[in-house]
Amino acid sequence: SRINSADLLGLSAVPRQAVLLACHSGTSAKSSAVSLGLAQGFLLAGSNEVIASNRPLPDRTAAVVLSLMIEQMRQKKNLG
Repeated sequence: SRINSADLLGLSAVPRQAVLLACHSGTSAKSSAVSLGLAQGFLLAGSNEVIASNRPLPDRTAAVVLSLMIEQMRQKKNLG
């Protein structure tokens, strides 16, 4: 099943950082009176950082972006 912003707001804890690598994952639903997308839901539920796309994101690009992000986190952890 799919998760939505209401699901996030009902959680007792959310990750400090969230990465949403899907097309338009940073946009809000335009069909709802309360336009709250996943990115906004994570922030309202307590996440400090959300990385999301507001445009189409091809799978290959998403994979490259995620690989680069993981490598940067590893390097930062080793330096810090």
